[in-house]
Amino acid sequence: MIGKLLQAGAKQQVMATIGMFMFFIFCFWGYKILTPDTGKDVFFDAHF
Repeated sequence: MIGKLLQAGAKQQVMATIGMFMFFIFCFWGYKILTPDTGKDVFFDAHF
């Protein structure tokens, strides 16, 4: 996918910026979910 975007002419700076923004959102999301009060059942209780 990345290779196709680069071949199509997408700017590397824009792709890097989007990647950093997605990483920030992921870290912020994890910060809101994982707290010191988060129990082990959250990690090991599979809801499949």
